[in-house]
Amino acid sequence: MPGNEPNLLELAEEGVIGFKAFLYTTGNKEFENVDDMTLLKGMKAIARLGKVLALHSESGPITDWLKEEKEKDGKVSADDYLDTRPIAAEAEAVQRALFYAEVRQY
Repeated sequence: MPGNEPNLLELAEEGVIGFKAFLYTTGNKEFENVDDMTLLKGMKAIARLGKVLALHSESGPITDWLKEEKEKDGKVSADDYLDTRPIAAEAEAVQRALFYAEVRQY
């Protein structure tokens, strides 16, 4: 979560074995999504600690655009919502994190 980077070492020392980041808004203030800079810095710190990072991966631009298109057409059912979360939205977010993992190595 944004702002938690300074706490990663302490959490690891207390026995935390992994960390989770949300790449897109969750709608829950207790679980805010990370911006790209926070993700990069967090990935570096977590790697340094030898811990695992789990990602809740969705591309905000893709899902936001699809949601707007559905709503514009009056399509607001549960199935319509699911259509705004295609595999491509997850794949884009995962690919971005993989690119960041490569950048971290420089």
